[in-house]
Amino acid sequence: MDSAFYFVCIFFLAQWTESVAPLKALSLCLSKPCQNGAECEDDPSSFLCQCQSWSRVLSSLKCTSSNTLCHLPMCQGNITCQPTGARPGELACHCGHGTSRHNCHSSAQLCAQRMCRQSARCLAVPQKSPGYICICQPGYTGTLCQREVDQCVPNPCRNQAICRNRPNGPTCFCVPGFQGNRCEIKVNECTSQPCMNGATCVDQIGYYECLCRPGYTGASCEVQISVCQSQPCLHGGQCHDHINSYSCTCPAGFKGHRCEIDVDDCRSQPCQNGASCSDGLNTSNSYSCDCSQNGFSDLHCEVPHPPCWSQPCFNHALCHEEGNNYTCKCLPGFEGKHCELDVNECRSSPCVNGATCIERSWKAHYGFETLLPEHYDPRHAAGYVCRCPPGLTGALCEEDIDDCASVPCHNGGSCRDSINSYICICSPGYTGVQCSMSTVFSFKSAGNHLSFQSVLVDAEALWNVTLSFRTELKNTVLFRRRSKEASIILELLEGHLQASLNLGKEASVDGASWVLELPKEVADGDWHTVEVALAKGRLLLLLHKQCQGENCGAEAQLKIDSITWEASVHTIVIGSHAEGENSGSFIGCMRDLFVDSQLIIPEEWLNAIVVNITLGCDRCLDNPCKNQATCVTLGQSYQCKCQRPYEGHDCTEEYIPARFGQEDSLSYAVFPVNNELDLVSFTLSMFLHTHRKSGLLLAVTNRTSQYLNVWLEQGRLTVQIHSSQTVACENVVSDGYLHLVGISITEGQISLLESDTVCASVEASQIYIRTGDKIYVGGMEDADVSARFGGYFKGCIQDLRLNNWRLQFFPFSVPVTFSSPERLVNVLEGCVGDELCAKNPCRNGGTCVSLRDNFSCICPPSTSGRYCKDVRWCELSPCPYPSKCITVGLGYDCISSVTFQNDVILRYRSNGLISRHLTSISFSIRTRKRNASVLHANSSTDFVTVSLLNGLLVMELLSISSGLSSSSPLIMHSTRPVADGKWHNVELFMVSPKVNTSKWIMLLQGNVEDTVTSKLESGNLDFLREGVDILLGGQSFRLADWNLIGCLSTVEIGGIVLPYYGATDVRLPRTQEEQFIKISTVSLLRGCKGDVVASFINMPDPLLPVSICRDEKWNYKCFNGGNCTETHLMCDCLPGFTGHWCEQDLDECVSNPCLNGGFCYNLVNKFYCVCALSYTGDNCQIDLNADSMAPIFLSLASVVFFLAMIMVTLIVVLKRRATHGTYSPSRQEKDGSRVEMWNIVQPPPVERLI
Repeated sequence: MDSAFYFVCIFFLAQWTESVAPLKALSLCLSKPCQNGAECEDDPSSFLCQCQSWSRVLSSLKCTSSNTLCHLPMCQGNITCQPTGARPGELACHCGHGTSRHNCHSSAQLCAQRMCRQSARCLAVPQKSPGYICICQPGYTGTLCQREVDQCVPNPCRNQAICRNRPNGPTCFCVPGFQGNRCEIKVNECTSQPCMNGATCVDQIGYYECLCRPGYTGASCEVQISVCQSQPCLHGGQCHDHINSYSCTCPAGFKGHRCEIDVDDCRSQPCQNGASCSDGLNTSNSYSCDCSQNGFSDLHCEVPHPPCWSQPCFNHALCHEEGNNYTCKCLPGFEGKHCELDVNECRSSPCVNGATCIERSWKAHYGFETLLPEHYDPRHAAGYVCRCPPGLTGALCEEDIDDCASVPCHNGGSCRDSINSYICICSPGYTGVQCSMSTVFSFKSAGNHLSFQSVLVDAEALWNVTLSFRTELKNTVLFRRRSKEASIILELLEGHLQASLNLGKEASVDGASWVLELPKEVADGDWHTVEVALAKGRLLLLLHKQCQGENCGAEAQLKIDSITWEASVHTIVIGSHAEGENSGSFIGCMRDLFVDSQLIIPEEWLNAIVVNITLGCDRCLDNPCKNQATCVTLGQSYQCKCQRPYEGHDCTEEYIPARFGQEDSLSYAVFPVNNELDLVSFTLSMFLHTHRKSGLLLAVTNRTSQYLNVWLEQGRLTVQIHSSQTVACENVVSDGYLHLVGISITEGQISLLESDTVCASVEASQIYIRTGDKIYVGGMEDADVSARFGGYFKGCIQDLRLNNWRLQFFPFSVPVTFSSPERLVNVLEGCVGDELCAKNPCRNGGTCVSLRDNFSCICPPSTSGRYCKDVRWCELSPCPYPSKCITVGLGYDCISSVTFQNDVILRYRSNGLISRHLTSISFSIRTRKRNASVLHANSSTDFVTVSLLNGLLVMELLSISSGLSSSSPLIMHSTRPVADGKWHNVELFMVSPKVNTSKWIMLLQGNVEDTVTSKLESGNLDFLREGVDILLGGQSFRLADWNLIGCLSTVEIGGIVLPYYGATDVRLPRTQEEQFIKISTVSLLRGCKGDVVASFINMPDPLLPVSICRDEKWNYKCFNGGNCTETHLMCDCLPGFTGHWCEQDLDECVSNPCLNGGFCYNLVNKFYCVCALSYTGDNCQIDLNADSMAPIFLSLASVVFFLAMIMVTLIVVLKRRATHGTYSPSRQEKDGSRVEMWNIVQPPPVERLI
């Protein structure tokens, strides 16, 4: 860096010295001595004027005259100053005649000295032009010595030195490391011996480097390195510095070169109870004992901790010490022995409509989720919140936010709500997202028209023009569409629509034409929608909207073999034949103009020709008529044609409905027939709203009879005349909606009307309504008469009319022709319904929503049904871990295996509501105890015991209350031991459960199916239904040796569970009607664990495996070996099981597979048939008494006889061989235990077959 700086300084010094030299001569030209545009040039001691080129013309002038070209008087005497001709403006003195040679030479010398530059010597040479020469000073050259000689080209300096011109020659500026006139000498930087302490000096260009000996550093190795500076001594050791080395003085407790070795104070093992010892620092005998893992404290971990010291309870639960034990009191939302389990409130998927369920116990969501507080508080961690998708609200996101509540649709458009959006269905004459854009335009006078062009891109496309119009002109043109091939005209002729198609010269067939006409009168000032279409060889003329019947359309088939249409530009003129024609011009209003299915909006008429067309139409354009009324223009005013049941100028007044049968009261109204009425043909009509399927609507009576009755029968409108002829409609009107119904009678024809449509008719005798008759509505004064027609009506009736005569129940503000009631009995104003929610019909916390004469229940999660009575209990996770929930009738049970030990006996008793016959006992057992009581119950006359005796399973039963005549108990035992530490499934059931007494069967399902049938008959277990204690796991504490030690699955008696969990152990009450109640308060060890079956501790429970299925949203289980699937909340079940979670065992006995009266017993994925005495086989299909069995028995007898002969022969041979020696073995010695088996009486064939 130093050499570079030195080089830069030399460079700038050379530049400065070069620029300073000419500064001394600048003062001569600064006064501008040269005139007439001459250029002043510097001379070392003076200056020269370089005159302009045009000075040549004045060459004859004397320099002494008033010559303004050269200011200085250079030429003297008879000497002229003339241009040299060498270059413009250059002058020289020329001697004239009479001038002495000496004087001339002197004058020429003086002139030349002025011409030569840079202090050059001037030598006069008269004989040569221009009469002188310049002898230059060293360093300059040129005719006038005007150029400086560049002595640095080529560069004489070496080793990258910088060269600069100087008067005395070139000067070299050397780079660092070199010297000499030409920088040719390299400087030896090591000459001064700069390196110290024996270091080696290395010469470099412009600098030197020192190679230091160990222990030294610095640019010249002048600094001694301190080894202790890096603090090599550890643990506070003192460092002593030496040359290129160090030594450490260690503190107490450490040793080693760097004091890195800690003296181990733990060698004496001072820590007790398995605590780990950590050697201390700095001092001897310094150590610490880690008691964190062994439950002890103090210096040597010799003092045990209290039970709650280790804080075993999670999730901020409170720990309560109980001697050497503890219990955890969980906060809401947590469970488990240590409160380590977070209750999964989102498991039941309470949030609906795709909402996200967020549990309040999810700590990671706090501070980010806006539905949760900013900070987590375990005291409020129970429950969940639902994050609703846009457009939904409510605690469960069950409510759709009504996007139509803000009435976004304008101009009478109807709003259809959807999730987080809405759709506007615009009224005629409007379009746009919010129906804010008008499509209405009007023609005020003749000649007004709209003309534009439409491009038909596809020749096969549909020619289509649709528009709505309103006019009172009988003859006018609606539109004309013209192309090269054809033209279509739609016009009104005498008030009727007529469409004409004419083919032009460009068409394949010239001169053909077709005309379509509709008979309906449309020049009535009302809106009509018409469509004209040409496609696929057909011409169509259609009248839409209000038109009904056969006269609303016409069609013409174009009977031409081929017509060639070209894709071209079509000219369309609306309201006239053509541009500029007034004949037939349209005057009126149009809206919703479609050309080729494209809406033509007035705001987009940019390229159209518009002649005197105004936007809008008249006052009806503002839709002043409400409630779907029709607006009719009357000059500058309008008239509303109201829809029933509305009246008034704008149809805003509604007839007051009358409420009949409020809270099931008897109500009716009576109207007299006015003097002005005397009717032969008439129509009775009304609006009705009801949920009741029967009831008298109205009846018309005179002084002698009730000749017209209208009522509801099975929800259908029914009419009867003169107590004989009856006619009814098919449609049901008792659905809670508003229906317009009526009856029309004219010329012996009765017609029933629904929404002004005839639903039934029949010919009948003519009836007449006379003055003085009475019309009863809702019922009659006599309840018996009303009962013949379904009783009193319950519901609402509105806008009751006899022809146009209003029968008004209550006063009305609009002046109409009406008749007031003669009598109103329990008839209320307004259509209000019974408050059915006051009776709280919704069960299980359902919310009741009142409807008119009806209600609806909003059911909480996991409930359903009209009354929320159907509860999916298991979705609510009512069972404690690790039990499994199963649905039982209208309730649930928790099933699991438990471990019996420490002389635990459970006591149960019926709830007194068991009505079924108890004909079976089922359970699974796992034990090594050979003698134990499993189940016992007894009354004064009956008892049942299931126990283990010498490892065999034994059942004893005496049931005299069932009608058993014998006092001998039924006893049967298994054929193989079950006290082997393995699981055994046990089924005990009656052969004929539908009779009072029957044999019983013991069925063991393990590796081999063993079946035992009792020899005696006995009754059922119905004596357990009332007041009898059922003991599980033992019979009495005085017989402790017979208490069960081992594992039991859930025990069922008659299919009813003996629950292991009491009311305080489950989260929800069990609501099934038939139950056994656990009386004992003692709790068992859940699951099959303990030393009683130590060698089989990891054996699975008797239930089939359970699969736990989880993803980011769902958490559910598949029971009975079911597997998880990709389908939402569904399991892939093993054969024999069904249900969403494989929780239901398929009943293989549903199909009655056992024949000939055999009893079917359902097993897992199979069944077992218990046959009657004379039948056998898997399905009891073999009749032992049938003739077809004789050949089978004969064959069996032959085989048995043949085998017997072989056995006898072998015995004889063996005896003979044995007697040849000195020793004769006995029969028992030869055959062993088989002798005893031969002496046992063989069972009858029937039992063997079973």
